[in-house]
Amino acid sequence: MTTELNAMQARAALVRERLPEHLDRLGWSTERIAAHQRDALRRLLRTAIDHSPFHAARLHGVEPERFELSDLVSLPIMTKAEMIAAYDDAPDGSMRARSNHSSQTHSARLASSNPRST
Repeated sequence: MTTELNAMQARAALVRERLPEHLDRLGWSTERIAAHQRDALRRLLRTAIDHSPFHAARLHGVEPERFELSDLVSLPIMTKAEMIAAYDDAPDGSMRARSNHSSQTHSARLASSNPRST
């Protein structure tokens, strides 16, 4: 029980710490919101292209540094079939390893949050 309480207190402290930042956003102008969204989207595209051969191929020709929110409709749609094919084609097993790690982490979290499992 103490571990759960400590975890809840840590999460509450993090929320209190970040609250001013979130409250500040309530006063952002439409332009500031759009700029924040654009910058976050550019970072996401850059990360996807740099760290995933699948997304690098899908997004070939996309220049994250010049990407605008209005360009979002031009991105290719990603289908479930493409994701499954990419999962199976990962030459180094990195996608499978990340998936297994994610599944194990999720299972461990579920087990630790379930009082019946202890």
